Amino acid sequence: YPAAPFERFSHLDFSGYLKLTMVRAPVRRFLSAYSNRVDYYRELSAEALGDDHLGNGIIPNPSIHEFIDGLSKYRNASGSIRLHTEPLKVFLGSDPSFYDQIFNIRKIDQFDKVVSDWIGDSFSTPHLQTGGEKIDVSELSVGELKKIRKFYEEDYELFGEYFE
Repeated sequence: YPAAPFERFSHLDFSGYLKLTMVRAPVRRFLSAYSNRVDYYRELSAEALGDDHLGNGIIPNPSIHEFIDGLSKYRNASGSIRLHTEPLKVFLGSDPSFYDQIFNIRKIDQFDKVVSDWIGDSFSTPHLQTGGEKIDVSELSVGELKKIRKFYEEDYELFGEYFE
């Protein structure tokens, strides 16, 4: 799927369109990205990283703790990891009022109902990326949580009321 920064489309006229988005709390989203992209798809394996990135303090197949510690290095080494860990504001913009409604991913049923009502037919959001061992927030240290929250600081400021 092509993911593009919001700013790339910000000049377009969206009046008359229903503008919805779904958000997930950044820490949970980050852990999900690690579980799916690093643990399940092995996008940070030695083979995936290649010789160019090995030896620069990058540990192949990092644990969640190593991943958090070396986040900037892993983001620089892998376009997919960078994409999946980008702040929400990159894709949603910096103005929550642009959207008619913002849904927490935990309220996906409400999102589906709004879309169903709008299109006049049943709609169900597919859940496509389910692979990887789930990591609970409680497995992270206070320092690790602070680092992730700092990285997504603007997302908390912009969309925090929707994270629940």
